[in-house]
Amino acid sequence: MSLEIVSACIAGASVIVSALFSGLLYKATLESTKAAIKSADSSKNSADTALESLRISARIEDQKTQFNRALREQYIHELREYAFEITGELGAILNQKYSTSTYFNREIRMPIPTHHMAECFSNEDREIINSAWRNLNIYLFDYWERYTYSDTKHRKMKENMRDSDTQISDLRDVIIKFSAVMALH
Repeated sequence: MSLEIVSACIAGASVIVSALFSGLLYKATLESTKAAIKSADSSKNSADTALESLRISARIEDQKTQFNRALREQYIHELREYAFEITGELGAILNQKYSTSTYFNREIRMPIPTHHMAECFSNEDREIINSAWRNLNIYLFDYWERYTYSDTKHRKMKENMRDSDTQISDLRDVIIKFSAVMALH
């Protein structure tokens, strides 16, 4: 009997150890499941945050695009007015409506800052705009002289350049370039 008692004790101890390990395993499984649920919730929150971040970025980009579009429209309006005034004055010179002492007192400036040109206009539009101003400046340099009168800068057509075919041709080119600026949309 003593062997039977030892066997029974060992079997009982095995059952107790087995139950203890099963209980510990069950507890570990529950904690692992809870951790997995928390991880899934955290992943969902991260995904939601990333999605909201993308939405905000898209809204900011849309606002920037709308701002640049509005800025472009404003600059096109200013460019058209400026180009219209310049072509009117140069056209009057071309049609010889001014006397031989014609003056061109307009300030020649690019009405758009460089960084806005890059943000608001395509390469093709920038080339049209820059070409118009470049041609105007070349024309004025070639055919008009600067002088200052009463602290005001003026331009007067160079005497030897009046009514030359080259001057008239160059003037027409400038007017055509500014007409292209007026046609921007």
